[in-house]
Amino acid sequence: MRSTLVSKILTLTVALSLPTDMLWAQASAGGAAGGLLTFMPLVVFVGIFYMLIWRPQQKTNKERQRMLAAVKRGDKVLTAGGLYATVQGVRADILDVRIGDNAKAELNRNFVTKVIAAAVEERVTAAMTADKK
Repeated sequence: MRSTLVSKILTLTVALSLPTDMLWAQASAGGAAGGLLTFMPLVVFVGIFYMLIWRPQQKTNKERQRMLAAVKRGDKVLTAGGLYATVQGVRADILDVRIGDNAKAELNRNFVTKVIAAAVEERVTAAMTADKK
C-alpha cells in the first residue's frame, strides 16, 4: 500500500512538473516574456491569498465596525470578558454599561464582542431570573 502511494505521488509530481518545464523552455527562448513568466506563480499566489484571506477579513472588519457604530442606549451587549451588560449611555469610544442590579462600569467600545438579539436576550434574562430563585 505504501509503495502504491509513493508511486502515485511521484506520478503526480512528474505530471505537474511537465507544464512548468515547457514554460521555462519558452521563457528562455522568449527573452523579455521570460521575466513575466518567472513572476507568474507569485502573482497567482498573491491573488489566491487576497481572495481567501484578505478579502473575507476586510468584510468581517467592516461588519464589526458597523455593529460597533450602531450600539445605542438600551442594547444588550456581550463584552470581551464574557459579561452581559446593558448600555446605559454612549460617549465617543466609551459606553456606560450596567452589568448587574447595582453594578455600573465604563467600557471601551472595542471590547464589545456582539450585540445580543432580542430572542437571545430573553433567554439570558430567563436564565438570570432562574438563577436568582
